[in-house]
Amino acid sequence: MNVPNLHLSPRARKAQAFSLVEVVLAIGVTSFALLGMVALLPMGLKTSHQAADAMTEAQIVQYARNQLEMTPFTNLSTWVSNPLYFDNQGLPSTATDAQQIYKATFAIGDVQLSTSGSGAGSILGANANAPNAAADATLVQLTIVNRTMAGAAATNVFPIVVPNSGF
Repeated sequence: MNVPNLHLSPRARKAQAFSLVEVVLAIGVTSFALLGMVALLPMGLKTSHQAADAMTEAQIVQYARNQLEMTPFTNLSTWVSNPLYFDNQGLPSTATDAQQIYKATFAIGDVQLSTSGSGAGSILGANANAPNAAADATLVQLTIVNRTMAGAAATNVFPIVVPNSGF
């Protein structure tokens, strides 16, 4: 059995609870603050996806660079007709694999780089002192297409300088 606080004044008994107006205002302020935080979630998710894509593309570039450097310098043109496919982790997959997300294609430019010669800076063209009497290096453009994205944001081009290792 609850006995009301008879020893309190009527004004003190009335001040023990929140009024309806105070409750509604508190809920309004709280919901306004939570709405602002919830509105930031899509931007955070988009940034997270972009960071993951950039990291995966960096792994693909590193893989492609390693493969290009292990290829004999005179056979670099074979990469032009052989695209590579990768999954969402940046691991190689096949063209028929359902997990493939990234497609990497190669283009070898006409420009060959040579850092020897007289004068200030580098010259372009064949270097007689390089192994195989070829240029010191050549520029390969690696184009990575993210198949889960649309538009120009889905394609990134990375330049790779491949040195002439002499084999």
